[in-house]
Amino acid sequence: MKSVKPAHYALDALLKFYGDKDIRKIDADALRDYKVARLTGTNKLSKVKLATVDRELSKLRKPFNVAVSKRWLVSSPFTKEVSKELIQEGDETPSAISIRELSDDEVQRVMTASILLNIVIPFRCSLRP
Repeated sequence: MKSVKPAHYALDALLKFYGDKDIRKIDADALRDYKVARLTGTNKLSKVKLATVDRELSKLRKPFNVAVSKRWLVSSPFTKEVSKELIQEGDETPSAISIRELSDDEVQRVMTASILLNIVIPFRCSLRP
């Protein structure tokens, strides 16, 4: 079972930002403002990384969709276009260690350790010229 804490955390941040603003007045521009405030740490919100904002916005999309399906809202501000613009999961900056190529010595050490420990390690290999 997945924890509901991340969803509550995201909703708390949204409530802290919007206060008692009518949900029907939260549009794409208001979501953009939230993202900027979250990334910069303004408007009573703590500064967080892009990945955190993307996860929060992903979680916040669901309540709006439920509200539309229950006919509490006419439409959600999370249209496909807005979601693609706001939630940029692929644009997160990967760490240098996750994208660098292992040296021959490192490959040898990993292979030796996996044999000694009887561990199968899936490798994504590419041939070098």
